[in-house]
Amino acid sequence: MFNEKVPGHFSQLKGDLAEILEQYHRRAIALVERRSVTKESKDMLDKALSICCKSMGEQLGSLEQSMISKQKEINRMFAETIRTKLMPTYEECAEQKGESLHPTMHRILSSDLIPQVLAPSPEGARNSVNMLQTSARRVTKGLTSLLESTGADIEALIDTTVDQVSRDYRIAIIDPRVRKLSQQQIELKNKITNIIQTAETEVHLDQHLGLSNHQELSAEILKHEGVANIKDENMQA
Repeated sequence: MFNEKVPGHFSQLKGDLAEILEQYHRRAIALVERRSVTKESKDMLDKALSICCKSMGEQLGSLEQSMISKQKEINRMFAETIRTKLMPTYEECAEQKGESLHPTMHRILSSDLIPQVLAPSPEGARNSVNMLQTSARRVTKGLTSLLESTGADIEALIDTTVDQVSRDYRIAIIDPRVRKLSQQQIELKNKITNIIQTAETEVHLDQHLGLSNHQELSAEILKHEGVANIKDENMQA
């Protein structure tokens, strides 16, 4: 049952994640087209999506194979229990030698192994059930732990994929607009600086021209006063 369910779930997960990425991509491209981002950026996003889906599929495939392999190892706990239960009988048979080897082994198996399997005593049956229940609990615990660790691996893979996709789309869509906005801000700052500098220059020029006119007017007044004084002196003479 476990081996039958796992591949189907992984296949469904691959399809769902790929569809989510496709939807995200289509929406991002639509946004790009409205904002007139370059064709180069669109092509980069197409390529990034293809690489991302392929990488994600390969990593999920690796997780699936690893999970199946570990699950087989866990299931071997049942075989270990059976081996532990029957090992004393097999060891006793292996120690037999001589001409009576086969009759003795047959007797051991008939008196020990066969009754345990076909017609165990009440106590033997209880022991067998207890051992199998213990193995079942160990297997269940192992499979539960495997599911949890695999789920954590899948979650980490999805987080990594989302981070990578976010970086790719930021580079293609957001960063160019930020650079464009920064350039526009620089140009606006330069224009404002030029306007301010021009205004300051005109103010200084007006002040300079005003000062020069004042000096010329003062000189003209002094000149007229000097001429008037000379006339007065001549008349008095």
